[in-house]
Amino acid sequence: MSAERMSTAQCAHAAGIRQGTWSAYVARGHAPKPDGRLRDTGAPYWLRSTYERWRANRPGAEHADATLATHDRIEAADKVDLDDGYRPASNVALARRLGISAATVTRHRKGVCRCAQLRARRAGAGAR
Repeated sequence: MSAERMSTAQCAHAAGIRQGTWSAYVARGHAPKPDGRLRDTGAPYWLRSTYERWRANRPGAEHADATLATHDRIEAADKVDLDDGYRPASNVALARRLGISAATVTRHRKGVCRCAQLRARRAGAGAR
């Protein structure tokens, strides 16, 4: 594949998803249609510019931003409590203070949220 053309595998890898997920996104119209097909194999390809345009406007990007911002707000609130000499607030109390659900606070504090994965993906995408 040339530097300008990206295969299904390359698009999926760059997006941080599985090939099957990329193909499903394309089929449902959540990712761009292929720019063409290879003559010898018929495999679809996307121009790098097509992929980059999709990535810049990727559906759900705002949700990822909000998830990371929530995580940062929880960490900042815990830090303020500790700096002021207090134990971090309970999940319920912190949720009320921040206007979010206690389940969200619990997920972020336990580290079972997607934030580390999102940050790693963004760091990898920035390195390309």
